[in-house]
Amino acid sequence: AQGFDAGMKDVLVKGLTGKTTYHYRFLVDNDRLAGRTRTAPAASADVQVNLAWVSCQDYTAGHYAAYRQMILDDEARPEADRLHAVIFLGDMIYETRADGFQSAIDDNFQPIALTNRDGKPRTIGAFPSGGGTRGTSTFANTLADYRHLYKAFLSDPDLQAARARWPFVAVWDDHEFTDDCWQSQANYTRDG
Repeated sequence: AQGFDAGMKDVLVKGLTGKTTYHYRFLVDNDRLAGRTRTAPAASADVQVNLAWVSCQDYTAGHYAAYRQMILDDEARPEADRLHAVIFLGDMIYETRADGFQSAIDDNFQPIALTNRDGKPRTIGAFPSGGGTRGTSTFANTLADYRHLYKAFLSDPDLQAARARWPFVAVWDDHEFTDDCWQSQANYTRDG
């Protein structure tokens, strides 16, 4: 998978057996990603399907301990009651770096400095393009900026463990694009 960042290649896997757990591994340069997924049962099968749903996660607003708890709860269930997939109902990322966000809400708001498990501050680094700015917000402005956000958000170890355990079915909401967007209206710029 050379040139992974330059352009991802879609892989279509065929011939899988229904209602079967498969393990996978991706190797890109020195990065490794392993996990599992489960294929759906036959369309005619009369089986129970167990789903969980999550939404609206902000990397700088907190740790993703809910994912760790979901895993622990799932491991404690009988096999028939374990989750088959997680439905993500939008806002997997937020398009801003939250610069000045707290003061824009309330001048008396005291932000909580969060740290990762390694003790480093939980922040999102500057956008590769420098981002766009409007007021106190610095927002993603290019494809590289959005990839930068996904890399930061997906670096959380609890989220990684959950994504390795279950397939995620992602539904996009506004923050994957721009806050409160509608049709051709973007919130940070007047561009279509």
